[in-house]
Amino acid sequence: FSTCPKVTRCELQASDPATNGELAAAKDQAEKDWALCTAKVDMIVDCQEKTDEQTRLSAASFKPGD
Repeated sequence: FSTCPKVTRCELQASDPATNGELAAAKDQAEKDWALCTAKVDMIVDCQEKTDEQTRLSAASFKPGD
């Protein structure tokens, strides 16, 4: 039996930039945070799809009375 990681909330760091430099840094950080979130979601979706496929194959090979 295979289980996938639990879905957790993505977190973005709060920011309050006061200068263009701080704004650029905040943008860079937000992009990194979103990339991590996307990778986490993709990993869970991949796991769920693999588990669904394994379940489908197991059900297809099951013969009542065996």
